[in-house]
Amino acid sequence: MCSVSSSYSNTKQCQEKGLEMLLEVDRICKKHNITYFLDSGTLLGAVRHNGFIPWDDDVDIAMPRRDYEVFLEVCQNELDSRYFLQTNETDPFYPFAIARILYKESQMPGHEKVKYRTGYTLDIFAIDNASDSILLQSVRVFIMKVLQGLCKSRLAIDYDRYGNRWEKAAVFLTSSVGKLFPVRWLIKMQHVVATMCRSKSTNYKCCFSYKFSELDRRFPSRVFDGTIQVSFEGHLLPVPRGWHDSLTILYGDYMVLPPVEERIPTHGAGVIAFLD
Repeated sequence: MCSVSSSYSNTKQCQEKGLEMLLEVDRICKKHNITYFLDSGTLLGAVRHNGFIPWDDDVDIAMPRRDYEVFLEVCQNELDSRYFLQTNETDPFYPFAIARILYKESQMPGHEKVKYRTGYTLDIFAIDNASDSILLQSVRVFIMKVLQGLCKSRLAIDYDRYGNRWEKAAVFLTSSVGKLFPVRWLIKMQHVVATMCRSKSTNYKCCFSYKFSELDRRFPSRVFDGTIQVSFEGHLLPVPRGWHDSLTILYGDYMVLPPVEERIPTHGAGVIAFLD
């Protein structure tokens, strides 16, 4: 187990690498006129801390679905050689429906048994049209949770992360059944569910690749009507024009700091090994 000081040191290293990766994405997006914006904890850090949340150890960005698809296409030739664009297309064993930029000179010890590449990553989420019907959206969310659960058969599952025996039993069941399905098919089905309203004009947006507890979040479409620039670690970077509504929906009173005991890295900074 890492000491507090070593974990903090590695968090700072993660932030340094994460910022380098973020600026590389920003360069590509500016060159190709692709819309993207800071998202989730990175957006919260920009608003509340003008940079990383001090104990945050990763980078989250999001793009409207069409921009996301363009980015994946141009990124193949544009991305700096230090990084790897990770999707189920570029890494057939990769069991997630989000794209990631992976820092090649990094490893995640303890994940040797998984077949996909692991290491320090920047997460890229696609923003899709949500159903205006609450019932239909709830059905889509349920299906997505099942599909994500089936994909857990490809992960190194840490059952201690789940709060009670029912959650653990559900993860065990879905991950066991998931072994019966090709991971490529599971990812394809997630794409089908996520994009089923792409040809419609809807009043709400959503992200179907968020974690379980946030899959039911719906954002008014106006939240993503354009971007504005804010300061992040000394750089001007884009956030959604409706950033306040986005953060409120995700975190409630987002300016209130969590208790001191909860101010710890949550994405594995303490176990990521940088090789350079």
